Amino acid sequence: AVCTIRSTPDKPVHCVVWAKHIFSVLFGPKDTENMLSDLTIPDMFDQNSSEAFERRAFRKLFHDEIIKISAEQKDWGDRVPPKPLDLEEVLLEKKDDNDEAKHQPAQNRLREQQVLSLKQNTEDFLSAVRSFVTERPSEIGQAVFDKDDDLAMKFISAVANIRMHIYGIPCQSRFAVKGIAGNIVHAIATTNAIAAGLIVMEAIKRLAHPSNTPQSKTTWIKAEGPVLLQPQSLEKKNSQCVICGEATMSITICTKKEFRLRDLYAVLKKEMNMIEPAINNLNGDFYGIEEDNDTKMLDRPL
Repeated sequence: AVCTIRSTPDKPVHCVVWAKHIFSVLFGPKDTENMLSDLTIPDMFDQNSSEAFERRAFRKLFHDEIIKISAEQKDWGDRVPPKPLDLEEVLLEKKDDNDEAKHQPAQNRLREQQVLSLKQNTEDFLSAVRSFVTERPSEIGQAVFDKDDDLAMKFISAVANIRMHIYGIPCQSRFAVKGIAGNIVHAIATTNAIAAGLIVMEAIKRLAHPSNTPQSKTTWIKAEGPVLLQPQSLEKKNSQCVICGEATMSITICTKKEFRLRDLYAVLKKEMNMIEPAINNLNGDFYGIEEDNDTKMLDRPL
């Protein structure tokens, strides 16, 4: 897997993982476990260079390294060998009508849902690196990738897509790259958002009509024809259930030997399968969960 990600990627996910490692190499703390930790990156603050760091970084990642990989990997089988990129040529690239149509979908689609051209991704790369150097210098050397950081995602998407282009892999939108980088299953995330909205609606309904319990419903998110939501009346309370009912349980304690608060917690957990029982008594004492009490209190006889 390491060789595939470093030298012979053939899927978008390989390029996204590589981009995340590059992010860590450029902006994160030193990490010897990073598979790209041996990559020599140009000095970010080299005063002797008249060329901006983002341009030197582009040349290193997408030109020099590709030439090195091509020289080391002789047999590409049925695949077309990767082609190194020349930054100036990419920035001077002119789009024809077909290319424009390919990379510019419907006008109402957000930019992050569009598959950008090589030139657009290159411009995003240069812009993202420049922003990190000029606007977040204090984070350099300790930055950690966060899928909800717009600048980090801009960088990851640009790097991954440029690499996809080099290796002839179909490019992806920033939305798709974010899903891969953040291990997001969009269908689940969308369903969770729907469920959260329904919970808020039910809460408002209960607050507005606290005595009108039958109005509350159990709602299933299930697509059947044009219907997405399937409401169902609430089940009646189970009188024997200690959660939704009013059932009580009695415990008899043998007083012939010392029985401590610690022992009561042990019985509740081991014998009654409670996870974190909280204890209070009729005289108003509240002990909370076991971790809330010190050793002296736990050893107190009951």
